[in-house]
Amino acid sequence: MLSNTPEETAEIYKVTSSNRWKLGDVYRALKDSDLLISGGGSLLQDVTGIKSLLYYLGVIWLAQRLGKPVFFYAQGIGPVKSWLGRLAMRLVVNKVNYITVRDESSRQDLEEMKINRPGIRVTADPVLGLEQKFVDEKIGRAILEEVGLDLSIERKLVGVSVREWQGLADYKRVVAEVCDKLTRVGHQVVFLPMHYPDDLKTSEEVVELMEQPAVVLSQRYSVVEMASLIANMDLLIGMRLHA
Repeated sequence: MLSNTPEETAEIYKVTSSNRWKLGDVYRALKDSDLLISGGGSLLQDVTGIKSLLYYLGVIWLAQRLGKPVFFYAQGIGPVKSWLGRLAMRLVVNKVNYITVRDESSRQDLEEMKINRPGIRVTADPVLGLEQKFVDEKIGRAILEEVGLDLSIERKLVGVSVREWQGLADYKRVVAEVCDKLTRVGHQVVFLPMHYPDDLKTSEEVVELMEQPAVVLSQRYSVVEMASLIANMDLLIGMRLHA
């Protein structure tokens, strides 16, 4: 598995992990593999910059040069707006062995870029296949108790995941009002920053607009920990697909 923090990834997920930023490590990982699975949402896009798109296409291209099959697992595609990005997509992705995308718009984006040689199938985002039995709720419960929540009290927990979005601000006031109403009827509001530290700042801004108290989880949590925290919620208000 290619990772920004390979040691941490290997420890948490019990896999072999390589540093995604070291070309030699990436080369050796691909050379020793039988298949490259490229998964995740918003990897193949250039609205945040062409470099990101070229990196992920570069990994795919290298796997192809090494003779390894490439499979897209529930990818979220686009938008790819630059002529260079769209050209690179056609040249590389048309040689992928099989593609699954997580939504119809991703399939349409590929077709508009004249990517039609591999089979393309619309499926669901992988998070929808996450089963409760794989999540240990005790992990999240321990975190909630550490931040001072009294879980012995019969108060339903409401998780809130907010993020910045296209420079908009008025939605923060609306979320704050909703959270205030939920608190007044006996719920406990807990803000869950999914993308750290950006979502933490946004969460704190919403709390400042609230009249009632709320808890903001200010630490950075692993995917395992965040899944367990969400499992402890009775209701989730989320802006991020991951939430």
